[in-house]
Amino acid sequence: MDDMQLVRELGNQTPLVGLADLAPARARLAAEIASATFSEQENPMTHSTADTPASSESGTAPVRSTRRRRLTPRFVWLQAALGSVAALAVTAVVVQGVGGDSAGTTPPAGSSGTAQKLNLTAVEVLNNAATQVLTAPDVTPRGDQFFYIKQTAQVRGTAGGTFEYWFSIDGTRDGLQRISGAPLKTPGPVSTEDQQLPEGKTPESPAPQREEDPNGDSPIRGCPASGTYPIVREGTVVDQAPCSPDPAYQDNLPTDAAGMLAHLRQRAEKTQFPIIKEAEDIAVEYLRPQSRAALFQALTKIEGVQVVENVTDGAGRPGVGIEWGGEATLMMVFDQKTFVYLGTDAQAVMAMGIVDQVGQLP
Repeated sequence: MDDMQLVRELGNQTPLVGLADLAPARARLAAEIASATFSEQENPMTHSTADTPASSESGTAPVRSTRRRRLTPRFVWLQAALGSVAALAVTAVVVQGVGGDSAGTTPPAGSSGTAQKLNLTAVEVLNNAATQVLTAPDVTPRGDQFFYIKQTAQVRGTAGGTFEYWFSIDGTRDGLQRISGAPLKTPGPVSTEDQQLPEGKTPESPAPQREEDPNGDSPIRGCPASGTYPIVREGTVVDQAPCSPDPAYQDNLPTDAAGMLAHLRQRAEKTQFPIIKEAEDIAVEYLRPQSRAALFQALTKIEGVQVVENVTDGAGRPGVGIEWGGEATLMMVFDQKTFVYLGTDAQAVMAMGIVDQVGQLP
């Protein structure tokens, strides 16, 4: 068997992680962008977690995931093309109260584009954001639709690229990740301490690795209603592997501050990440207005909340920041006039919406 055939077969037998693992890599990816150095486990297209079982020799290990540990799928097709999408009537819904305009190129309406003194407390900013969100239309997406989100990254003045995602609402359909403008990444060399060597053999300095281009389109695999996905070898389906859908929309999220705070704590306890990181993850999911308002109100009850004026988001848009003391260093950024959620100081939400087809914009 030649090396390329072995690579193809191993790729087709690798179990895929769900949408849950897309969220985890965002913060780490932004940090790596600043240094223009990436490791494989921090690549948002290859990240894996301990919750993903290892592939069996038959390639039929079950596919499962935990909800969101920083936006990163390894459930990416290794095939070159995305399957065809059934023709649907085009109806797109922009998520209001989050990000910029639908094209993601300008600050939200009402933004002055310049810093200004607000003299508001953190609680007042978050409550204003919650009130603003409740003015948005309450739209329940269909299972056959997709959640679209566009983000840009900027860390310490370094442009980190644009990231677009189309996630299946019910988790059964294939979505897409599109990256553009990201810098080339150089995988880190293997440490001499980690090299597997025969007894008596001394480690050698690793050869330099060539740069990789993260830009382009990569399909995101859904789990069909059958509960299995095909294992393809040289263009032929040779087996089926079990999977479970990972929907982009949860219809059972709390709609009050106390319930949302309890939900955040449960997620943080499960993942061992700070509660603020969990809040950031939820903030870039599709939420109906009452749940998004509950999220902002719940954040007022987390110890250490404070306001930071004259900040910018990951796209350089001016706003007012909300941060928390302790181990969480995350800063959420809101428009200083409209209180629209712009994203974080590292990553900006440029657009969100519900669309009918992969590739469609809201």
